[in-house]
Amino acid sequence: MTRLYQLMIRKLWCKDALRLKKKGEGQVLTEEEVNGLSPEDIDELMTVEMHHLGFLAFKGLVNNHQIEFDHQTLLKTFDDLKDYRKRLRNGRFFSPQLLEMLKKTSFLHAADADLDRNKKNSQQTWSFLHLTFQEYFAATWIASKMTTAGDDGRNQA
Repeated sequence: MTRLYQLMIRKLWCKDALRLKKKGEGQVLTEEEVNGLSPEDIDELMTVEMHHLGFLAFKGLVNNHQIEFDHQTLLKTFDDLKDYRKRLRNGRFFSPQLLEMLKKTSFLHAADADLDRNKKNSQQTWSFLHLTFQEYFAATWIASKMTTAGDDGRNQA
């Protein structure tokens, strides 16, 4: 099953790379270039998005299996991730544009599609495409933390 999800996710990442106008060597990648990337290159291209979605998925599952996230919850989760990254002294931090980019991925969908996204008081919520995608991203987050932690795995999630 893991292999199947890896294939589906990489295919969707290719679609998202084009939608998000991802760059390679300073130029926006074309569809042909994106489709020619190796699985490892796709993972590298989408690392930041994958990392943030993994953390969001993990935090949601830890928080009573939360599956819907409003704008404030998304911001709070990414602030938590920023604090976590500071503790690790890792330079990849959340930018305001990243939240909007994540909302445009194939993995987060607006639950209230009829609401106006531009209104400040909108009660719009987002959820993962399917609970199994949330579980997959949470599992990859946990696995990556266990890998970076070495054998003991302490204080990583």
